[in-house]
Amino acid sequence: MRKGFRWPGHPHWLWGLVAVQAMVVLPLLSHVPTWVALAVAGTLGIRLMLPENSAWLRLRSVQGLVGLAGGVAVYVQFGTLVSRDAGLALFVLMTTFRLLEVRAPQAAANSLFLTFFLLAVAFLYDQSLIATAYGLSVVAAQLAVLHALQRPGNPGWLWHSMVVSGRSLLLALPLAAALFVLFPRLAEPLWRMPGQTAGSTGVSDEMTPGDISSLVLSDNPAFRVRFDDFEPRPQQMYWRALVLSSFDGLTWKRGPVDEQVVLEGRGTPVGYQMILEPTRETWLYALDIPWTVRGQRLLGETLEPVTRGRQNHRITYRAESWLEAVFQPDLSEALRQRYTRLPATGNGRSLRWARELRAGVQNDAAFVQQLLRIIHEENFHYTLKPPLLRQDTVDDFWFNQRKGFCEHYASAFVFMARAAGIPARVVVGYLGGERNPFTGEWLVRQSDAHAWTEVWLPDRGWQRIDPTAAIHPLRIDPSVRNTLSRRASLFADDNVDVAGMDFLQRLAFMWDAANSRWQDWVAGFDQERQRQLLSWMGLADGAWWRWLLAGVAVLVATAMLWWWLMVPPRARPEPLVRLYLDALRLARTRGWNKRTSEGPMAFLQRIESGDPSLARRLRPVVQAYVRWRYANAHIRTSDLVRLRRHLKI
Repeated sequence: MRKGFRWPGHPHWLWGLVAVQAMVVLPLLSHVPTWVALAVAGTLGIRLMLPENSAWLRLRSVQGLVGLAGGVAVYVQFGTLVSRDAGLALFVLMTTFRLLEVRAPQAAANSLFLTFFLLAVAFLYDQSLIATAYGLSVVAAQLAVLHALQRPGNPGWLWHSMVVSGRSLLLALPLAAALFVLFPRLAEPLWRMPGQTAGSTGVSDEMTPGDISSLVLSDNPAFRVRFDDFEPRPQQMYWRALVLSSFDGLTWKRGPVDEQVVLEGRGTPVGYQMILEPTRETWLYALDIPWTVRGQRLLGETLEPVTRGRQNHRITYRAESWLEAVFQPDLSEALRQRYTRLPATGNGRSLRWARELRAGVQNDAAFVQQLLRIIHEENFHYTLKPPLLRQDTVDDFWFNQRKGFCEHYASAFVFMARAAGIPARVVVGYLGGERNPFTGEWLVRQSDAHAWTEVWLPDRGWQRIDPTAAIHPLRIDPSVRNTLSRRASLFADDNVDVAGMDFLQRLAFMWDAANSRWQDWVAGFDQERQRQLLSWMGLADGAWWRWLLAGVAVLVATAMLWWWLMVPPRARPEPLVRLYLDALRLARTRGWNKRTSEGPMAFLQRIESGDPSLARRLRPVVQAYVRWRYANAHIRTSDLVRLRRHLKI
């Protein structure tokens, strides 16, 4: 490497173009392979190191080989060039490689236009408030570089181009807002593509020890809840998804749903609205015990809120639930056999132990209470990092390790109940949530993923039993204690209080509230939202004069903004210039008009020949003006006051 290397003195528009390319590609790097990100960074660095007269920039064969190598690498990585992810990687590479060909402003403009399209692609992956704010900053930078390309020799391009681009964006706001609100909407928001999702619930239709514990450190939102009137306590917020009834010795899976539910609610049902983040799954979530979801009764005996299509985008739906209900008081023989079935082999010690315990108690309910007492009093621990279990997973957990997360306890508890001849099953979903004091919404995160059990008892039906809640608080692993204290669900009963929160907590809740409203009214602005907004504006009934009035208002606002931003204000003269103009007006009142070709001193000399008294009044002002105008003399404020007084004598 050459000693004393210095970056080439590139023109300002090239630095701007490289910066814009980096800004546009940055949010997309998480959606492309690591080697693509490294190739982009390397290409940008090489382009800045190459001087404008470098022979490498004129070698079309080398540039073609680089592009071909990128295409081949993408094909090897994805096995195709036409899928979403492969197309994104290829487009990111090719738009970056094109900078190796840029040597003139015209070619730079073509590359810059490609970055506008690449920025639009980024909104297919993320339409959050922060992504939109970042996108607007990128658009401002793109417009600044575009303006700079029209003035390639301007040394002060940065500030001037940024001012022009900022004015252009502000000028476009009224028209953009009007088109956003009034233009006919699609049934779903535009920024979406098949299979695209902004997140994943993490709760699947199978459960193996370790699946749910891997989610506890994720703060990504799963869904938000807006209760109508009554808000349950956090301990009552079991958000039901799926019932797992088939066990192969390691993994719990869903079983068939053959019978209809028999459900008798107690008290008043709780009404609420769910705002579910994208999941790419076919099931929804509802407060246990769900009654209706999307206005439809849940009929299956598992009460799973399952839908037909996958939820590939953010959806909102209403639901009703009972906090107390008699759920399936009679169990058919077929269901009894299904919910007591265990693998033919394995976990023999647990099987014998459970049967002996059942023989020593009075009934099934007493057996359940005995299991919970054992978990509470004996050396069972709650931890995110349980040891690996041996082949007989239930035996190893119950008698040896005794350390696990909610799925370990739910799996072992259901196994013990079935071994004792008691129908039991695993339920997966979420538990608890955080109440946003600024909006009243409850935010349920991925870290709130949970598994519990349901046990069928005679004359009482299915009863929710959460063995994890039976663990003694002193045996909670310190690594998860802070996380659990935030959840306010398993081991606490504290509601969120604004006064008790620190600044960062309040800021986090305020940001979540803003982002939630953004998703509701901007990113998720569909036909229904448009109808609601137009109805509120009085434009939903189709009255032509209201639409005309709205159009005129938009045009007037745009014209006023254009006048304010684009028409330069009239320059106000300097104080001494205003004083000189006053002197000329005084001379005109006395019959002396300055000729166009006449200088200030020549005009003064002509006045002296005919009106010496007027010339004495004008002389100090004219002489001061000539010194300031032609000799750059400094005029103090006190001098201006004195001259004005002398002129009025």
